[in-house]
Amino acid sequence: MTGVMDRLEKAGLARRVRGTVDRRKVLMEVVPNMKTVLEQFSPEERKVLERFQSAVLDGLRDELPGNSSRP
Repeated sequence: MTGVMDRLEKAGLARRVRGTVDRRKVLMEVVPNMKTVLEQFSPEERKVLERFQSAVLDGLRDELPGNSSRP
């Protein structure tokens, strides 16, 4: 996951932000020009990106401590 975040940050599409309550947390924030980038994709390409995002988020949720869906 770190590699993906590194590439997004290098491309100028996201940035790392420290948590305000717990400074050990590092959050990713989408930069404002991301909307402009997404507008360059066709509707079909955006649907593929949305499915990918959903799959990644589902996978991350499965890794959360206390998640009852894990064996």
